Amino acid sequence: MKDASGMKYQKEIIGFALLFLSMVAWSFFLNGTGLTIEKMIGLTGFDEFFAAIFNLNFVIFLVLFPLSIALVSAYAKVFEKKNLYLIVFASSVAFLGISILVYQNASQFILAGIVYAAALLFGVEASFVKFSELKTLPFLRTSMSTAGLVGTFVAIGLFASTALFVLPQQEKIVAEFEEKILSSVVENNDDLANDLSRSAAGVYIQGQQQSAQSLVNSPAFEKLTQKQDPDVQAFVLGTNLLVDQIYSAEYRAKVEAQFRENAKGQIEQQDLSSSFDKIKQSMPLLVLIEENYWLLAGFIVASLYLFASSTIIKPLAGLYGFLLGLFVQNLEKQ
Repeated sequence: MKDASGMKYQKEIIGFALLFLSMVAWSFFLNGTGLTIEKMIGLTGFDEFFAAIFNLNFVIFLVLFPLSIALVSAYAKVFEKKNLYLIVFASSVAFLGISILVYQNASQFILAGIVYAAALLFGVEASFVKFSELKTLPFLRTSMSTAGLVGTFVAIGLFASTALFVLPQQEKIVAEFEEKILSSVVENNDDLANDLSRSAAGVYIQGQQQSAQSLVNSPAFEKLTQKQDPDVQAFVLGTNLLVDQIYSAEYRAKVEAQFRENAKGQIEQQDLSSSFDKIKQSMPLLVLIEENYWLLAGFIVASLYLFASSTIIKPLAGLYGFLLGLFVQNLEKQ
């Protein structure tokens, strides 16, 4: 009797260790991505977000994350319900404690982590129910069902975590967003000034060239070229030099430079903030988004997770559940 109790206790310790280590494994690689709420909602630029998800750490995280869910489901065939609740609870508490102590960005996701732990506990009951109902591929289907349940809980947790992160600093985030837009306008100032200067200078020079040609081709000027008076000849020579200058590349560059300076001055004098306010007044949807950005940000993060859950996590959980089922059935035969 004592030996049997010892074996049972040992089995539960092994179950706890496997579940805990699986959580630590996927969280280690998730932390390695450097993924934060700021990156997920684009506050640091979408380049950083894509850099965080398109790397080996994130791929390994996606591969390992469903394993914890599959273990909880498979454990329903190995442990009594009361013991499984204790294993999942102890593993989750130990995992959350280690995460808070070790991972720098864990504080942003602590609420999502608590909801994840609660989801696993609900998954215990759901797994027992599913195993009692399913006769065909019970491990695979139970794991996928539990993964769907956990996915819904985690999405809610991520929504709440994101909303609580954004809401206290929403005004600051919106102000920084507007500032980035205005900064991009100012950064494009030179390009805009160059375009304006080239267009305006082209029109201006073309008008001067037409006026100059009209002058030198006029009968009156033609008569002046035939006169021998030194003053008249000097006037004709000066006029021809002026016409040549108007057609020169140097003159065009000089005029464009002058127009460029004028264009810059006009752009810099504009009240860009006032212009942006006018744009918002004409676009009520933009105002609504800024006032409820916390809601939009939470929805974005939750949607990203639900997409990953339905396309990657849930199918992998089913695969792991199937493989664990083969292992459990093999043990039962021995």
